[in-house]
Amino acid sequence: SEIRLEGRNHTITRDPAALFDFRHFYVSPTGDLTLDRVTLTGGRGSTGGSINVFDGGMVTLTNTTVVDNQATLSGGAIYSFASQVKVYRSTFSGNESGGAFGGAIRSVSGLGPGAVVADLLVDESLFEQNHVGDFGGAIASYGSLTISNSTFTGNSAETGSAIQIASQSPGAAAISNTTISGNSAVVGASPGALQGDGFSFLNELALTHVTISGNSPYGLADVDLNINGSILAYSTVDNCHDVTVSGVNNLADDATCPSIPDALSGLLPFLTDNGGLTPTHALVAGSIAIDTAGFCALASDQRGAPRVGPCDIGAFEYLGCPELVLDNDVIAVAETYEECAISVGPMLSVVGPGGDLILRTGTVATFADGFSVEDGASLTVEHDGSLQMVLPELIEADRARRRARRGD
Repeated sequence: SEIRLEGRNHTITRDPAALFDFRHFYVSPTGDLTLDRVTLTGGRGSTGGSINVFDGGMVTLTNTTVVDNQATLSGGAIYSFASQVKVYRSTFSGNESGGAFGGAIRSVSGLGPGAVVADLLVDESLFEQNHVGDFGGAIASYGSLTISNSTFTGNSAETGSAIQIASQSPGAAAISNTTISGNSAVVGASPGALQGDGFSFLNELALTHVTISGNSPYGLADVDLNINGSILAYSTVDNCHDVTVSGVNNLADDATCPSIPDALSGLLPFLTDNGGLTPTHALVAGSIAIDTAGFCALASDQRGAPRVGPCDIGAFEYLGCPELVLDNDVIAVAETYEECAISVGPMLSVVGPGGDLILRTGTVATFADGFSVEDGASLTVEHDGSLQMVLPELIEADRARRRARRGD
């Protein structure tokens, strides 16, 4: 039947001392389960360590955390067969499948002509540190897949990719305003970020304003891409392996992705809180990705910040970055400076004893030749992504989302 649980930030957990494995929920073909502000942890099952939804059932998660659940076969947290799963403003962390597919979620369509196509939707959510024994460290989707305004990071797969797709029809998989960063695969020719199954008619994937960065060893493999306004960067080997590409206004930092220029500059390599519900890679002043998307396909970026035409390439829209310039001074006591960007000139020195300079920057701190820190003095540089939020409407939007997530 239809069941809604208002968790009020409480936890449902399987006692680790329990003698038998069991998941938290089984949703039958007539079931419709909604979880709001719940933490699910410790679940154990063969398919779906926390939730198994079957043959037309429906599951909706909002403001929910699904952590440290395990499946022996597939779907470390959720296994969905011919069903509908919707995930809003939620976190999947540390879930694991020892079998073939889906460290956090496996979504698979029914079999045969006219079978029900599984439907998986993810929005404003974080998938981190999930693991699978084969494909799809975070998600393995064999149906309709829609991901927006989300981040996938630190997910790992023995054979390949944070997200593995094999859609039922071309164009059935779409990802927008999303960051896929720092995911890894163990097998040598496999991607850390995205992978198809090698059959092109199953694998057409639409990417719009997506940032794919720092995945290992490859970024993408075995997939047909319709990619627009997106970034591929910092893969440990190559950004693309056996990939076909259509689309415009993309950037990469190598020449391995067909028809995508390798001219990328000005993307910060570290993933951080730059406002919004999920971490992102920021662009810095002078980046070639700024104002070069050629279109504004989406009204806002991954954080909820407004996109201002001509829009930027990637999931992050650059909104300006005030710079503090420090020069021609001697720091002999403890001093702290904060700004979106900080530039330290050649005529600035930190002297001891007692000189202690602390710089907090939203993007980067740069130092000119000649700057010095003498014996007995100290310099500390800290990154604070909140210092990038220079538009009042972005700050207020961020606060509102955080209040909603806490239930205030």
